[in-house]
Amino acid sequence: MKILLSFILCVFCMAGFHASASVNDGMIVRIAKIEVEPGSLDEYLVFLKENGEASLEKEKGVISLFAMQDKEKPNLISIVEIYKDQETYKQHIKTAHFQKYKTGTIKMVKNLELIDMDAVDPSVIGKIFVKAK
Repeated sequence: MKILLSFILCVFCMAGFHASASVNDGMIVRIAKIEVEPGSLDEYLVFLKENGEASLEKEKGVISLFAMQDKEKPNLISIVEIYKDQETYKQHIKTAHFQKYKTGTIKMVKNLELIDMDAVDPSVIGKIFVKAK
């Protein structure tokens, strides 16, 4: 959890801390915390990877579906989700690849928590993964 929080703080502070109030600019930023039934983890990860790849390749407004596993408890998954706007998110959850993921994993997910966040500085979105290339 400390690593996830550090990552998020780093992402949103890359351009420096701004004392002003949060600026959303219509963007949706969310952290999905998922607890997977331990016996279903391998199968779940196949669905998760397939959905993430399809979403990023086919949906222009899906900016991030960055999935991570807890090192000590691998059945705990966190995903940093970033969508251009509400319409992008509404379209995303209607896609065939998301519906396949959702229906295929429904019995594998023990717990799901969606935490909506405010971006401190949305202008850094274009810089997030540039260094990773």
